[in-house]
Amino acid sequence: MLDSEWSEADRLELATALRDLRRAAGLSGQAPGERVYMSQTKISRIETGRIVPSVTDVELLVYALDVDPERSRELVSLARAANTEFRSGRLRDRAGPATRQRDLRALEAQCRTQRHFLPTMVTGLIQTPAYARQALSWPEERSPAAVEEIVNHKVQRQAILHRDDKEFVFLLTEAALRWRLLDSVDMAAQVEHIVGVAGLPNVTIEIIPFRTRGSG
Repeated sequence: MLDSEWSEADRLELATALRDLRRAAGLSGQAPGERVYMSQTKISRIETGRIVPSVTDVELLVYALDVDPERSRELVSLARAANTEFRSGRLRDRAGPATRQRDLRALEAQCRTQRHFLPTMVTGLIQTPAYARQALSWPEERSPAAVEEIVNHKVQRQAILHRDDKEFVFLLTEAALRWRLLDSVDMAAQVEHIVGVAGLPNVTIEIIPFRTRGSG
C-alpha cells in the first residue's frame, strides 16, 4: 500500500503545477520542449500525470519556463519525493520499513512550504498513532513490529509542524475526513488532533464539503 504522503494526489499536483506554469507563460506544449530538447509527447504525459517526471525533467522544465528559484525548488522537491515513492517494492523491503519514513523526513526538511491535497484519507503528518497504525495495516499485511516502527517514525516527523520557518497547507475532502477507518472514539480523537494542528500559526487546514459543485 502506498502511504498517503507523496501519493497520486501529490503527483497530480506536480503535473498540474507544471501545466499551469506553462499556460501562465503563454507557451504551447511544444515551446518549452524546444528549449530543453524534450518531446511534446513527453511533456503532455508529464502534465497529465501519466508518467512521473525525473528530477532532471523537472529541473529542465522549470528552467525552460523561467520559474522563480523558490517555486523551482518546491517543484524539484516534489519530483524527488514522487520518484522516491515509486521505488520498487523489492528495494523498499530490502532497505527496511523505516527507510521510506527517513527519506520523507529528509525531503520535508528541504521544503519551506508543503501543500497536501487529500482526497481519500488523512496524511501522515496529521495522523494520530491509532489512525496511522490502522492505515498501515490495511489492505497490506505487515508485521506488528514493522507497523510500530513506521508509526514511531511518522510521529517523529510531525515535530516539523512546530517549526516556524516552515509552512503547511492541507486541503482535505469531506470524504477523507469522514472515512471511518477507526471506531467512533478513535475517529473523534483524529478529528480533534486535526483541529489542534490547525491552531498552529504556520498550518492551514481547509475542507472541501460534499455539497461543493465543480465548475464544469
